[in-house]
Order: sequence, then structure tokens, then C-alpha cells
Amino acid sequence: MSTLNNPFEYEAANNLPASKIATYFIDDFNYSRFIDSTRNVVIVGDRGSGKTMALMYNSLAVQKHASEELPRRLGIYVPCKTVLMKKKEQELLKDPDYASILSENFLTMSVLYHLVDDLSVIDNLTEGCDVDQLKQEVAYSLGLDLPSTPEFLNALKQAIQKEAREVQLALNAPSLESDFPPTRSFGTSVLPLLDTLRRIPRLRNAHFMFMLDDVHDLNDDQLRVVNSWIAYRDHSLFSIKIASARADQLHFKTPSGGSILEGHDFIQIDLEQPYHNEESNFGQLASKLITKRLKEAGIECSPDEFFPVSPTVEKELEECRETVRKRAQEMYPEGPAKKINDYIYRFARAEWFRQRADHSNLPAYSGFQTLVYLSTGVIRNLLEPCYWMYDDAKSQSGSVSQIDPQIQRDRIIDRSKRIWERLEQLDRFIEGCSRSDAKRIHNLFDQLAVLFRKRLDEHESEPRAISFTISAMSEEDESDLMPLLEIARAAQLLYIRSGPAKERGKRESYYVPNRMLWPVRGLDPHGQHARVSIQAEHLRNATNGIAIPMDAKKSKKVKPKGQRELFDDDE
Repeated sequence: MSTLNNPFEYEAANNLPASKIATYFIDDFNYSRFIDSTRNVVIVGDRGSGKTMALMYNSLAVQKHASEELPRRLGIYVPCKTVLMKKKEQELLKDPDYASILSENFLTMSVLYHLVDDLSVIDNLTEGCDVDQLKQEVAYSLGLDLPSTPEFLNALKQAIQKEAREVQLALNAPSLESDFPPTRSFGTSVLPLLDTLRRIPRLRNAHFMFMLDDVHDLNDDQLRVVNSWIAYRDHSLFSIKIASARADQLHFKTPSGGSILEGHDFIQIDLEQPYHNEESNFGQLASKLITKRLKEAGIECSPDEFFPVSPTVEKELEECRETVRKRAQEMYPEGPAKKINDYIYRFARAEWFRQRADHSNLPAYSGFQTLVYLSTGVIRNLLEPCYWMYDDAKSQSGSVSQIDPQIQRDRIIDRSKRIWERLEQLDRFIEGCSRSDAKRIHNLFDQLAVLFRKRLDEHESEPRAISFTISAMSEEDESDLMPLLEIARAAQLLYIRSGPAKERGKRESYYVPNRMLWPVRGLDPHGQHARVSIQAEHLRNATNGIAIPMDAKKSKKVKPKGQRELFDDDE
């Protein structure tokens, strides 16, 4: 029986109990199982893509909940978004080297604390040990004054907290420069403690995985220190796993001026995944995740059955598929079948949107696949509308066995309206965004919506393309446009993905607007595996409300606007 009121709870992983993390986590299709290894791992992904969930699932606390046996590798979860790590006082010091040493000290103290705290979940850890001798060894090797409490880990935790407090008090004292407190580093503290811990019979063969979450919140000195830990080549005792919101927020330099290299010093897992169809990795991950949550809530049905497509829409789409199929067979009487199927893939849904009257209501967006497309490949974006739909359904009927298409449609439109409202007020939410920036970003997305609508109505080869690349970028374009795009990315209105370029062997970055923007504009969030190349100049013009031109050669007006040809008003 679920202990949560809503199976689509999208609370941050840090706030979920270990039992829910162990139950909900899916390690297939996202390579996160690589964390459970002796290798150094760098995980990148937007907020909500599952980084924290992946780290916490491999933590000692969750693994101990899943099994009574001690895991092969001990995951020590170290959050970097904490009060201790956020301290800035040292950055006011005149001596930058001194500030760097204190920054490393705070990071080391945090690692020490979480190491001891996580080990406390192991029952009878010191069984078979002389605890007094163990405490003496730790006191000697770390220079800590352990209290007399008989329990080893509690005594160690208290000593670490006491020293962290003393350093902070010294840092806040007016005479800091003349009264420099003793500090710690990974080499002088963590390594000696690991060496001592390995003398405990239960930890004799332990490998410690230090999993640092949200490293983008570390200052530059601390990130360099973490990189120096990753550069440590002997992985027999420990390994480092780090997670960051975005790859471009990281650098891989060490304090000594060296660097660490992907493939040599670490492997990188990218949790930002494109979604083109239900067979993609993200599509399969989303299906397994929702299935697992439904099962946990006692609902025995598939995601497609739980989130059904509107019967009316399904019937109309099938009619459009048949219309387009006949057209393709007339155009390509000799086949091959792949050419006909590709044509149906590109035009069947576009046909449905093209035949809709201009004055008709917004489409009845519904169905599990639509929800997955609307997530733009981010797990939290998938769970959020599901959460609201389930809450609506429960309010109406008390028990929920599936979500009515009308509830799906209403909630999707509501969430879409809300994201446009947030778009209009970005200056209230995003640091560094002025009122002028917010207006220009709103104009840009507004013109993108106009362009994508025009393509949906008229483009003769890629009508459902809703991603774009930027071409012909001058220095002036870059200095003016890119800061706006960065703000949009920070607000999770825009995502960057990487894919093969048209030039053989090359790859390119492309931009994917959050697909939840499109329902309220009557667009198809399903999109198409294609990208629109837009000149930077046109994007800059769009920020001032000027329409983005579409290649006229690719335009093929299907019907005059306002003409009804196939369907009347929507349900």
C-alpha cells in the first residue's frame, strides 16, 4: 500500500524516504547503473532529470533499506547545497590562497561528516573491534579530540561537528588573519580515516563511493579540489561520483594547473535525453517509471491504459492516417514501404492539425505518449502534470483507475498557460534577467510559436519540426542573443541537446523549447525528428517581435484559413 497520497509525487529525491527511492528508481535506459562501480563518474542533466535520485539510490542508506546485506560498494551521499558549503566569508579575505584553503576545509569537513553519518546505518558496525583502540587510532591520525561517549561513530560525528563549528567561529572573528584556524584536506583527513575504517572487519574490503550532488553550487576552488580527487588514480579504496545541473557549468582543472580527462580519469553520463518516439531510451524509461508508480499505488494497468487518448481524437487521427496513407501510395506507387511509412510519420498528425478550423477550441491533448512528449525528456516534467491530473480525478470520483481525457486536456492546457505566465515574468524568477530581457525572451518564444504553427500548416517536408539550430552567428549576434538563451535555459524553458549534423561524422547542438509551451498555442507537442535552421539575425529580430521567415520554397498552403474540410468543433 502506498504511503503517498499521489503516486506521481515529484518531491525532490532528498525529501523522499529511502523506501520510496528504492521503490521508484529505474536504473534501465539511463546508464545510472554505472554509478555502482569503482570508476569515477560525472553525471550531468537539467534539474529534474533524475541526478539526485540516481545518486541517492546508490547511497548506503537506500541500499541498506533494499537489502539486509551490506552492499559491495558503500555509497556516501554528500549534498553540496548546504549551509556549510554555501559559506562565503572566506571569499572576503585578502589572501586568495588562504580563502582557497578554507574552502577546501569546509568541503572536507562535509565529506567527513556524511561519511560517518551514512556508515551509522550499518548495524553492529564495530562488532569484533576494540572500540577504545579504534577511537585512539582515529584521534591520533586525525588529531581529533573524541568525546567519551562509548559509541564510536557518534563520538566521531560529535568531534567533527565541534571542529567545524570552531573553524566557523574563528572565520567570523575580527582577528581572523592573525589567528588562522587549523584546516583539513582530503589527504590529511579523509584518507587516514578510510585507512582506519578498513581495519573494522565488516569494512575490510569496502570501496567507498563519494557521491557529490549539485557540484555546480561549489565555488571554483572547491571544484578544482574535487577534480584533484578524481585525478587520484588508485580506485581500490574510493571513487568519486559528481552530479551537475549542466555540463557547461563544470570545468575539469585542478588546483595545481593540471586537468582531468573524460575516458581517462572519469566517464560521463548525460541524463539529458532527446525523445523522438516510445522506442527511445527516454520513452522506455518513462513507461517503466509510470508503470512502477501505478503498481505501487495498487493500479494494475499500463500507462497507455491509465492515460487514454480521447476516443474522438483517436478516431480522427486514424482517419487522417488513412487519408495520408492513400496519398503516399499514390505518390509512391512503387514504394518502397519505408518511404510510405516515413511520409505517414511526417504528415498524419500534421493532417489532423491542418484540417482543424481556425475558430475551433484547442485540441483535446491526451494520452500517455503526449505526456511523455510534453516532458521534453525531463522526468520531473513528466510527473508534474500527472500529479495534478491524479489529484483532479481523485477529487471528482474518490478512487482512480484511469484519468479521463477531459481531465488530461484541462490540466495540460492549464500547465501550458502557467508556463507562459512564468515566461512573461522571468525577471522575477531568474537572477540577472532584467525586465527588458524578460520581454525580449517572451517575444522570441512567441515568434517561435508563430513559425512552428506556420510550418505545421504549410511546410511540405518537415511540418512538425519544433527544435532549432542557429546558423550564421556573428560576434554581435552572439553577444546579444546568447545571454537571452542562457536565461531561458536557466528557467528550463529551453533545453540543449546534441545530435548528428548533416555533415558526415559531425555533431551539433540544437535547442528544444519546453514542449509544455505549445498546447495553449494549438501546436502539436509530439514534434518530429527534425530541426529548423534559423539564422541568428532572425532570432534577434524575433526578440523584438519581428516574425521569423520560413523558406517559401518549402511552403505549401494546404487550405485557406478558416475553411472546414474534415472535422467540426472539438469536444
